[in-house]
Amino acid sequence: MNGYGTKTNMAEAEHWFVRAANEGGNRRAMYNLGVIYSLKYPDTNAMVEGFKWMNQSAELGDALAAQELANFYYRGWGGTETNLASYHYWRLKAATLGATDSQFFMGQAYRLGDGVLKDPETSLAWYGKAEAKNHPGALYDLALHYLEDKTNRASLQMAHEFMVRAAQMGHREAQLQCALSCFRGDFGVDCESGNQWLAKAAENGWPKAEFILFQLYYNGVAPGKD
Repeated sequence: MNGYGTKTNMAEAEHWFVRAANEGGNRRAMYNLGVIYSLKYPDTNAMVEGFKWMNQSAELGDALAAQELANFYYRGWGGTETNLASYHYWRLKAATLGATDSQFFMGQAYRLGDGVLKDPETSLAWYGKAEAKNHPGALYDLALHYLEDKTNRASLQMAHEFMVRAAQMGHREAQLQCALSCFRGDFGVDCESGNQWLAKAAENGWPKAEFILFQLYYNGVAPGKD
């Protein structure tokens, strides 16, 4: 499947995954079969087959399969209609099993009240699980949470640390915010670092950063304080 030590051959990969799934009951093989068939979107028959394998794997406790099954229910793929109740169930199941993206989504769910009652404490707990595995979205959302208390220096320091980590993990808005923070001098003016973060965000295709760089080049202005 991945071309390790041999050429990529999806047909051969599928053959061995089917054997591992049927003869050995291997849930990750079932998940991989679900992935292979999902790649054939929008082929309806392939998506139905993908749903079948994802469902089998998820029922056996595979975290990634549970996460993808939630996605199937959310988008109405695989011969099923959009079913938010099933989506919420499998999203929570995947998060409980340790799927990092789902843990992040549960953090958002409890913050926004998406399928659950709003609960800031539970939201932070789920964000914390994803943050521990350096999920960029969780790091960024935690930064925003701690930025809300602008009178607390310790809270602002935590927000800064989460924002920098999110930027390091490639979160484009976090990279832009780090640049602006360097220019403002929130923790000491550092125009060189600010310019580097701004360039990273722009190179990663973040429109707001691209526009700021355009303005700087057009006007011949070097990045600086304020």
